[in-house]
This record gives sequence, C-alpha cells and structure tokens, in this order.
Amino acid sequence: MAGIELNRHALERLRNTVVQAAGQLGSIGDQFTDKAPNSSIFGSVASAGALATAVGGVEQRGRDEYGRAERNLKAVERAIGKVQTNIDQANLDSTPGRDR
Repeated sequence: MAGIELNRHALERLRNTVVQAAGQLGSIGDQFTDKAPNSSIFGSVASAGALATAVGGVEQRGRDEYGRAERNLKAVERAIGKVQTNIDQANLDSTPGRDR
C-alpha cells in the first residue's frame, strides 16, 4: 500500500513542520513583555505616560496574538496525530486475515 505510506510520511512531515512553527511563534511571543515600559524612557515629552501605556498595549497584544497562534498550531498538531492514528487503525482493520 504505497499510497498509504506516502500519505503517512507526508502527514509526519506536516506534523513536524507544525510543531516547529508553534515553537518558533511561542518563542517570539515570549519576547513581548506583559507590562508597559516606564514613561521616563520617552524623556520629558508631555504625553510620555500615554505613549508608554500605548507601547504596553502593543506588547500585550503581540504576546496574546503569538500565544494564540502557538495554541492553534498545537491544536493542528493534535488533529494531525488523530488523523495518523485513524489511518493506522484503518490500515490495520483492512489487513487480510485479521479478525475483526
């Protein structure tokens, strides 16, 4: 059943790629902070506090979005695993001479 083997290998490559991408996105998201910077980094600008708050919002949004992407890819990885399991089971169930 060469076709099944080919699909099995393709699914495994896809699953590995998804796992790698999830890890990379998670690493990027981990670099965002979950708080606003100190407004003093903007000097004596009148709106330094508002600017710091806005930067904090961007940081949190980046962390949230990359975290969501990581979680979604992990869900895809689990789904691919289920497909692999189902293919293996179907292949086993269709083996000639096997008691069902």
